[in-house]
Amino acid sequence: MTGVARLTVAVHDLDVSAARYRALLGVAPAAGAAGLSFPLGAAWVDLAGADAHDAALSGHLAARGDGPYALSLHTTEAARAGALDLGRTHGARLALVGE
Repeated sequence: MTGVARLTVAVHDLDVSAARYRALLGVAPAAGAAGLSFPLGAAWVDLAGADAHDAALSGHLAARGDGPYALSLHTTEAARAGALDLGRTHGARLALVGE
């Protein structure tokens, strides 16, 4: 691993959370696949709102509330890229991303 690629934060209220992160980071978000994305150096912070089509995210929010949901790490080993097995990561949503 060579660094953080993305941190996905699950949020109940995307608009309120976006305003907080915009004030905290001092940058405007970009539209992302699951919500909004904020650049943070070479990495991104993604805000993912509750979505009826994403049962895992909705379940996470119901059980834990707003907070970290997934983490993607850069790797120089392209063959290792992809989501890691939840059983081996103790339920943490971790993925490796080729550089």
